[in-house]
Amino acid sequence: MTKTSYNEKLVLLVDDDNDYCETLQFDFTRQGFKTLTANGGTQALALFQTHSIDLVVTDVQMPDGDGLSLLKSIRAIHPKNPPVIVITASHDVTEAAVLEQGAVALFRKPYPLPELMNAVHDALFPMGSEISLSDREIDKQFFHSIATPLSIARGMVQRNIDEMKFEIDLSGPAAQLDRLEKAVNAISKIELLYIEYRKNVMSRKGTP
Repeated sequence: MTKTSYNEKLVLLVDDDNDYCETLQFDFTRQGFKTLTANGGTQALALFQTHSIDLVVTDVQMPDGDGLSLLKSIRAIHPKNPPVIVITASHDVTEAAVLEQGAVALFRKPYPLPELMNAVHDALFPMGSEISLSDREIDKQFFHSIATPLSIARGMVQRNIDEMKFEIDLSGPAAQLDRLEKAVNAISKIELLYIEYRKNVMSRKGTP
């Protein structure tokens, strides 16, 4: 049976940085996805072979099996599915190379979360399938007009917070830091509204 909503999709997240992997897992689960995590290509391939995975998001440089080798192994088993999205901080990995090996997208760290989720959306629900053209156009217009600027703003505020945390005297007042953190929280709430919007679009076809 075809899976037609986010909460029916199982996403495999692969990264040897546990903190980053947990963050990525949080970003996916708060949108309704089911997730599995792995800290390297070897563990990820074992999970892939024992679960019905709908999408793989993998880092490249990992000590226990790199992401490109994982991609190659997955494509040897299934030439087209599931979609694989590659994430890397390295500029040695090119988009052309990963697409040629069978990935659907390449993202460089750091990246705007809504852009990654838009790629996930497109990979799982291709044009003409579960979502009508009109719904997809509305969704993309919303993404380009609202989500990307929100993500950029959130990143700018978060960078200011990180810089202040590095410089601030922890024994002194931190009112400005507190205001910035509140700004991040406010933007995060708006991002959650955007996520709910996308989930509602996804469920329209299944609503009586």
